[in-house]
Amino acid sequence: MFAWYHRRWIDLVTAIYIYNEHRGYTALDRVLAAVRMRSPGDAAFIAEIELHRADERKHFIMFKRWFEKRGRMPIFVDRPCGHIDRFVELLFWTRIDEIDTETFVQSDAQVHDFGDDVFDVAISRFGAMFFADPTVAFRNIAQGQRPGGRFALLAWRSLAHNEWISVIRSALAAGRTLPEPPPAAPGPFGFANPVDVKRWLDAAGYTGVELCPLAEPITLGSDVEDAFAYVCGLGLARGLMAGLDAPEAARTLVGLRDRLSSYVTPDGVLLGSAAWLITGRLPGP
Repeated sequence: MFAWYHRRWIDLVTAIYIYNEHRGYTALDRVLAAVRMRSPGDAAFIAEIELHRADERKHFIMFKRWFEKRGRMPIFVDRPCGHIDRFVELLFWTRIDEIDTETFVQSDAQVHDFGDDVFDVAISRFGAMFFADPTVAFRNIAQGQRPGGRFALLAWRSLAHNEWISVIRSALAAGRTLPEPPPAAPGPFGFANPVDVKRWLDAAGYTGVELCPLAEPITLGSDVEDAFAYVCGLGLARGLMAGLDAPEAARTLVGLRDRLSSYVTPDGVLLGSAAWLITGRLPGP
């Protein structure tokens, strides 16, 4: 058996690539359908997914033709060899073909009726920080999870850790002394204090709560003009500009563009950002 694999190890590796590329572009078909339903007006995002899907299929065709020219069939591989399927199983505790990608519900997770013992995993990306009462909200989410259910949250760390927000605030302060975000209150930095986060999640019934610090540069745009347009559209920027008269607003925006220009890199306009990756689970198997 070992000698057979040694002779065909290239075929085996290529077969794994074919398997993953096929699973990749067909899974992206479902992602596209969900995004088109959820955000039909986001043409740029849809176009990016379409481009990625086209790349995945192109790679699949390339490997498929490689086998055809050799006059061989790919070696059969399944999920233990295909990392995409195995990754999905580890993350969601279900096979990739059994994941429900058709149902989308827009609701308030703090009060939504999730049912009892329905879901295995709860995920939030920079949303849970706005819960009015985190303990009550997480108790509601936990009610809908099965025993042993897990969660993973991303939440911003403090203002001092997030250069990109500090730069925007200082550039748009226009000589004003801006108030510091209140700790442990609904808002972007509501989960910045690990002590508060653990207390809320423990009270909601979760165990093994961990906060892993993440620090990565955030891309505000491909160049200064792109970043300037993006920042001006943020709620943070609109709020800070709201109280300025027209001349002061114009001067402030010039200052913002100048500040952003100092963060231009070959990879775009990059500034520091920091978040918590918060994980835990309910008691159970």
